[in-house]
Amino acid sequence: AAIMTAMLPFQHLPLTRLFRPASVAVIGDDPAAASVLAHLRAGGFAGPVHAADTVDALPAPPDLAVVATAVPPDAVLARLADLGTPAAILTGPAPTTLGPRPRFLGGHALGLIVPAQRLNASLAAAMPAPGPLALVGQSRGFARAVLDHAAAHGLGFSAVVGLGRNDGIGFTDVLDWLSRDPGTSAILLEVSRIKNRRGFLSAARAAARGRAVVAIRTTSDTADPTALPEDAVFAAALRRAGILCVDG
Repeated sequence: AAIMTAMLPFQHLPLTRLFRPASVAVIGDDPAAASVLAHLRAGGFAGPVHAADTVDALPAPPDLAVVATAVPPDAVLARLADLGTPAAILTGPAPTTLGPRPRFLGGHALGLIVPAQRLNASLAAAMPAPGPLALVGQSRGFARAVLDHAAAHGLGFSAVVGLGRNDGIGFTDVLDWLSRDPGTSAILLEVSRIKNRRGFLSAARAAARGRAVVAIRTTSDTADPTALPEDAVFAAALRRAGILCVDG
């Protein structure tokens, strides 16, 4: 499967509709919906952008749906899957049941920013400048701090990916995409929770072959079974993968 994925043309990789959607919809009545919609429009995304409280109120199925609800969006995601929407971002909770659904960032995700696409499907207001650095993390506060620092120093981004609790799309899938993205030459990872440690290290190792990769660990819930091991163990594993682990 890894060999087949490596052979795919860039435009046919699994996350293409997430990073390069032709259309975007914002669904839900949570206050986050209005924020994401305003950021999408202010960013100048070229494709259709629609907003509705329900999926069936949309004029057409979108490539990317931002679901902003305060309750688990199981029914919304099931309906999007029925209509063929391939990707979603969840600013609220993740689904609680199994079933057909688009691939999603979240729950509680900051969202996605791709400056070269003029795509700001996120809770971060400012559209950063295009550039070679990708930021991938889980903490909304950390991402906002990095974006503010970057803006003050004239740094640009190829992508900003806020995974939230990474209940759906996680580090492994995003690193796989970024390792093939010609617009990305460096990756900054902010990590507090990893679901698939083996997959993460494998994808990180592949990304580090052609790009500078730096990782910073933030606080994790130690009662969480997916919480990271001790700092020294994590840093050693990252070093073996060719990644620089830093404290700040």
